Amino acid sequence: MRRRTLMLGLGGIASGFACGDEDSFARWNRDRFAAAVRDMFDAPSTVEIFSIDPSDETSSEGNQFRGRTIIGTAFVAPWDVRQDLLNLIARGVYASEGGAFVCFQPRHALTIGKGRRSLDILICYSCLQLFVYGGGDIGNKPLLTSSSVEPAVTAIFESHGLTIAA
Repeated sequence: MRRRTLMLGLGGIASGFACGDEDSFARWNRDRFAAAVRDMFDAPSTVEIFSIDPSDETSSEGNQFRGRTIIGTAFVAPWDVRQDLLNLIARGVYASEGGAFVCFQPRHALTIGKGRRSLDILICYSCLQLFVYGGGDIGNKPLLTSSSVEPAVTAIFESHGLTIAA
């Protein structure tokens, strides 16, 4: 099997995309993302994906992911599919044009495991925001993403038997 190189790389995540004419907010967004996911995106041992009910913000019933009701869940087993999914998530952040809406009704989520550490990511492609939990010091502030990767991310979720809410 041919190994694919993760677009973030391990050593130069934050500095690898610094261009002189780059918008400072976009650079800040990418740097925060890079700091949050630093080594977790490089060869994770597990990736679990979740389809989330976007209308359910603070449910206390049923299976939960960061306070949201889980519609379905699956583990992404093939190494190359895990890397493709993580590359898409990263590509979305790096492609963000800095705009977002305020709805935050996420439909996609994932947990990345590596050793004893885990990282949760909750994504709303409608408002172009994502939250990273357990990844450094970014707090509860959203990072921005791009809708350009949503069809491919959704296709991976659906190929694992998950239904994404309308």
